[in-house]
Amino acid sequence: EISVVVSTHNRIKLLENCLNSLSNQTCDKEKYEIIVADDNSNDGTQQWVKTLHTECNLRYLRLDVNSSCGIARNYGVKHSKGEIIGFIDDDATVKRDWIEKIVKFYKERPDIAACGNISRNIFCKFNRNYECLEYIIESKENSVPNNTNVIIGELDISSFMVGNNSSVRKDIFLRLGGFDESLRTCEDIDFGHKVIRNGYKICSNPEMKATHYLDINPIRICIKYYKYGLEEVIIMKRYYKNNIVIHFSLIGKIVLQFK
Repeated sequence: EISVVVSTHNRIKLLENCLNSLSNQTCDKEKYEIIVADDNSNDGTQQWVKTLHTECNLRYLRLDVNSSCGIARNYGVKHSKGEIIGFIDDDATVKRDWIEKIVKFYKERPDIAACGNISRNIFCKFNRNYECLEYIIESKENSVPNNTNVIIGELDISSFMVGNNSSVRKDIFLRLGGFDESLRTCEDIDFGHKVIRNGYKICSNPEMKATHYLDINPIRICIKYYKYGLEEVIIMKRYYKNNIVIHFSLIGKIVLQFK
């Protein structure tokens, strides 16, 4: 029924936590598969995954060249078997009923093309191998009331349609061409705009609960958000070229990420 695509690159310790959370789901293990889409890691990820023993249907796919998260995700979807695609990154973990809640949602809402939720963020101090040494800051769970499904507009895409906690119907994903492979980051936000611009609906799903473990290293944070900023400008020009009000609204959302 559902394929969960986990994009990863050189973060075995984080990937281990992610896969543990996906392997311990309440959903019948025969109804879902886990696809590790490896963006050409060189830290032994391939060898490590092959040593795993799990009752789940776990598949490993590796890109020949280090490309981008979007390309890795597209590759995973291309080789998936499920009618629904769940996206989670290696630096996130999910609640035990995450898959069950996604499947249930799409059965109850045939009018919805995609859904996602705001992850709970925990900023961590990592060592070079991405082992968490210390938890520094923890954010609130999410700003949407529990059990409240809200149709998402374009201004909210950057909050709800993100790759570390989202899902989409596979046929619609492929129909829209998947993630834009020319973007190094923010391809998930760009895809959300494509969904809405093509007349489909995105909905929040508060029951999709995930925790995102973020690196608090100031240098890596600056590099990360610098790259985000470059791609956000491309997306704003692409979709809001003549709408100055939308421009300032989105800029405000970007600035708030630094607070």
